[in-house]
Amino acid sequence: MRFLKFRGPEGLWLSCIDYGGEGGVPVLLMHGAAAHSRWWDFTAPALAGSYHVVALDRRGHGDSQCAEIGHYEIEDYMNDMHAVIGNWGMGKPFVVGHSGGGLPSILYAARYPQNVRGLALLETRPVYDEEMQARMRSREERPPRTFASLEEARRSFRLTPPTAGAPPEMVEHLSLHSFRQLPDGKWINKLDRRTGRRLHGFNGIQWIRNVPCPVLVVRAGQSTMTQPEALARLVAAAQNGYLVEIPKADHQLILDSVPEVIGIVREFLDRSV
Repeated sequence: MRFLKFRGPEGLWLSCIDYGGEGGVPVLLMHGAAAHSRWWDFTAPALAGSYHVVALDRRGHGDSQCAEIGHYEIEDYMNDMHAVIGNWGMGKPFVVGHSGGGLPSILYAARYPQNVRGLALLETRPVYDEEMQARMRSREERPPRTFASLEEARRSFRLTPPTAGAPPEMVEHLSLHSFRQLPDGKWINKLDRRTGRRLHGFNGIQWIRNVPCPVLVVRAGQSTMTQPEALARLVAAAQNGYLVEIPKADHQLILDSVPEVIGIVREFLDRSV
């Protein structure tokens, strides 16, 4: 594992984790809202044996810079992807997006179809509507908490939505990488709460019509974040798409259903390479 930095739009530094697999076909991993690249620590190493796997910290998340002027639209995240892929020197990737990380991935594959080998969407709600905008704005309205120590900060860490199947050691691992220290010695979550400030909705079902590459859609059977009907419409709109369900998984399926996710994604990559 090594850490990479790329200069993105607005001069932002974008942080990536390179899980290895140099020389293989590249795979770009896109985490969900309020998460960061270390969410992939439990799945990416298994894929890196055959592929060159890189996970991006979206702007305002993890170790990537925050957008001081508050640009956190789906298109901004897509432009960051374009900057990374255009400068990493690895060639045309597969893109795998979890949850909200799938939305800029759909847009990127539609805008730059020549740059994407295949698109995997894990628990991605395809339509970003007023309900979702209101939910995201409510996060921004709450002031960030500060903590006297890293241990106090880590004790506060919770998965949203909760995932009963994620082992405690996974949650502890994520908490270790979710906070940064302020100049006054206190600790704060790395997430920029302004990432919830979005002015525009997004309809992935409309955009995916313009995606010619293979599209895998994965739904967690116990999820309340995605609806089967919406994902069925997403797959039907894709030129070359199919749906797989993991019956006992919840929304954070890259934590609670690691073997299943690895197997499904690896099969998709191998089939589409």
